[in-house]
Amino acid sequence: MKILKTILIVLVALVAIAAIVGMFMSADVHVERSMEMKSAPDAVYSQVNDLKKWDNWMPWNKLDPNWQRTWGEKTEGEGASYSWNSEKSEVGHGSITITKSVPNEAVETNLHFEGQGDATGTYKIEKTDAGSKFTWGMDMNMGANPFKRLMGSMMDNMMAPWFDRGMVSLDSAAAANPVMPAPVDTTMMPPADTTAMAK
Repeated sequence: MKILKTILIVLVALVAIAAIVGMFMSADVHVERSMEMKSAPDAVYSQVNDLKKWDNWMPWNKLDPNWQRTWGEKTEGEGASYSWNSEKSEVGHGSITITKSVPNEAVETNLHFEGQGDATGTYKIEKTDAGSKFTWGMDMNMGANPFKRLMGSMMDNMMAPWFDRGMVSLDSAAAANPVMPAPVDTTMMPPADTTAMAK
């Protein structure tokens, strides 16, 4: 009985310490990773700006093959969205909406995780001599709950492997699906000047 009492006291003390530590931690969480890609900016942007292409590279989309999605009126560009439902706790329920889209440069999303709050996803693309530099970021506010703040302090280590895995898949998907240049509309071109050729 004495051992159980000691264990209980230790557990209560640990919880109290965790609560105190969490109170002094920032509520704001920022996770960011970058990767040099061989793919051109337009090919990378094409994969990120179209939610239906996220299955090509987003690691969380592969966790539950039986998850259910409901697509919004748009699936590409600003305003594109879908909601999802999954029986797996690591996938859960939520929705995503593209809130900003700058061609070949950036995409921003709002992520809503049911029961966990919202997060902002940022996907920045920069042209490089070798291809692109892709930067994936996520921002969340953990609120006043000290235990959530404590969990937020571990978010970087938890999320980083997923980001790295996703960016490798994104580079492969973009490389396999390059964006072809738009054909030149010759009907809008002025007629050739044959005067000089006739002389």
